[in-house]
Amino acid sequence: MRPIAWLLPLALPALAGCDLIKSATSTTIVSGLLIASPEVKQAGFYDVPSEVVATSWVGQRESATSTKEPTPITGAQVSVQFGNATVTLKEQSGQPGVYVASSVDSAALKYQPGSSYRFEAVTMSDMHGGDVDAPPQLAAS
Repeated sequence: MRPIAWLLPLALPALAGCDLIKSATSTTIVSGLLIASPEVKQAGFYDVPSEVVATSWVGQRESATSTKEPTPITGAQVSVQFGNATVTLKEQSGQPGVYVASSVDSAALKYQPGSSYRFEAVTMSDMHGGDVDAPPQLAAS
């Protein structure tokens, strides 16, 4: 128990300097998902190009400790940023809180293995968001 006690004073300043404490008490939720499908080709039969899709869900919790289901936030301005690009996600009709962009609609949306993608949602002039790191892309065989 004693070694843990002396580590605590060292760990708290490190945690206080990051967004961990802030995100643990936030009531706005922004989730981000980035998916890339592989290109699929078979000579003489089909040629399906790769597609990238970015999806975000934006919601509001009652409080930082609430266990109730969050309420979807509509009308947010949602984007994903990576490298020097920013792509706007469009709110989906009939799916409150869901925002989507695809490489079919926006050629700027690319999958870059190892890159960091930042999902941001602006709600009533407040910005919320987080980062997702892209893993290596798998190839179809």
